[in-house]
Amino acid sequence: MTGKCQFEFLNGIDVVTENPSLIENLGNIAIVCNQSCCNNDFQPTVDLISDLSKKLTSTTVKLVCGLQHGYHLCEQDNMIETQDSIYQTLSGDEYPLISLYSSKGRKPLKEQFSNIDTFIIDIFDVGCRVYTFISSMKKIIKYANQNGQSVIVLDRVNPLLLAQKQDNNKSKENKENKEKTVDWMYIEGNVLSDQSLTSFSGQYSIPLRFGMTAGELASWYIKQSDFNLDFKVIKVKNYARDNQDFGKVMNYFSKFFTLPSPNLPTHMTSLVYNSTVFLEGTNLSEGRGTTKPFEIIGAPFLNPEAIINKISSHQKQQSLKNEMQYYNSLCGVKLFRFDFRPTFSKFKNQICKGIYLKITDPKTLNNFALGMYLIYYIIKHCPKFEFLGKGSGYEYNLGAYPFSCIVGSKKWKGFFDKVAENTQKDYIPELDQLLLEAQNESNIFASKVQNFFLY
Repeated sequence: MTGKCQFEFLNGIDVVTENPSLIENLGNIAIVCNQSCCNNDFQPTVDLISDLSKKLTSTTVKLVCGLQHGYHLCEQDNMIETQDSIYQTLSGDEYPLISLYSSKGRKPLKEQFSNIDTFIIDIFDVGCRVYTFISSMKKIIKYANQNGQSVIVLDRVNPLLLAQKQDNNKSKENKENKEKTVDWMYIEGNVLSDQSLTSFSGQYSIPLRFGMTAGELASWYIKQSDFNLDFKVIKVKNYARDNQDFGKVMNYFSKFFTLPSPNLPTHMTSLVYNSTVFLEGTNLSEGRGTTKPFEIIGAPFLNPEAIINKISSHQKQQSLKNEMQYYNSLCGVKLFRFDFRPTFSKFKNQICKGIYLKITDPKTLNNFALGMYLIYYIIKHCPKFEFLGKGSGYEYNLGAYPFSCIVGSKKWKGFFDKVAENTQKDYIPELDQLLLEAQNESNIFASKVQNFFLY
């Protein structure tokens, strides 16, 4: 049964199962989730709330809302819209299933939700800005604020570690940087501030890896937007930032990871996603069409050995230093040659020369830095590498380079274009400076939002 001591964490839906009165007197409700959202007994969130509501006062399920890839996660690629249908619980109850990622748009429509009093949001987010579930959450919160409706977020464990202050604050770079006052770990990348780079995969001015739960992010967004709505987060039990035990998180997800989208099948995939998602904006395969998306990358024209050797050499240089500098740390990952043949997406049915990324210590690796170093060395050793053009589009932004939309800044493509013009020159100092600037943006963001941390 849910709630016994064998569970390291109790997500929001588990807490509700233990204490159903938390969702009493909510009026007509719409449940926002997909089939990966369940409790620690693997019972679907919709079914649980539907059954509980029959025993509660003034709480009635009216609608179910699916996200990108559809409620049942049957659509593989980006920008594949799903249509409305019917959801049937195991008990036989039927509810309209509204797509929040359809040809009608990617936001709630008044004709669909005019009779709703409360939205209950249960999303399995993976802590990355470009993951669209948090974009749907933002649209719902904005809609609810405009229409006098309530919102409850059933919080979940972030598969990555939550943002945490770094112990080591003694590096020369840190002392020289006057703008930064606190160093943070597990929050990485540039803050998306250029509005021309917004897309449905970039709806918030936050770092790529933002180090918060969905409930914390929603709380910050509501305050940031000066909204005035009835809002509540049902927190995860047994979860805390202080002295985070990643072994405990790994152990939990080894048992309870339910793929939140078709191309994030395992916890390990979610860990490496922040390093290789950038390849969606290039002509290299990010591993879609294989059983290891984002963990294996490549192309028929890639030179894997050269890239692996360069990353390995850089790791050895970093390990010789007395203190780890998180902003450019590549420690904690092993790369090795691994060829593959995608069954769909880029290079369908072609053999790709590939690289397998195996994370060995998630607590020391800066995923964003790994991603930028990978692209740096790919450009130097792969003449056929290209960034996708503006017209190709990325999550409904047709006016910007997809890579820039993902990374959240135009400066990185400008830098890599310069590298491509002179592949013989050493640009590592400039690369590290850009990484330091990106980490400083993350540090400043974390310091500003820490009052909204719930754990």
